[in-house]
Amino acid sequence: QVGSYEMLLSDSVSVASKARHQGVKVRLSIYDGMFHIFQMAAKMLPESRKAWAEIGKFIDVLSND
Repeated sequence: QVGSYEMLLSDSVSVASKARHQGVKVRLSIYDGMFHIFQMAAKMLPESRKAWAEIGKFIDVLSND
């Protein structure tokens, strides 16, 4: 997960692309208008709560593989 205002957005996209190219299963979610570590603002941002729900689903998928 990365916000569209994240200073490391291009790095995140690049790492995901390179990993995918090497055959790694990658999921990169870009949250519009979000900033560095927006996930930590769960009490204030609905996007943060959505991101945490997505993390939970991802962990469930990994647990079932």
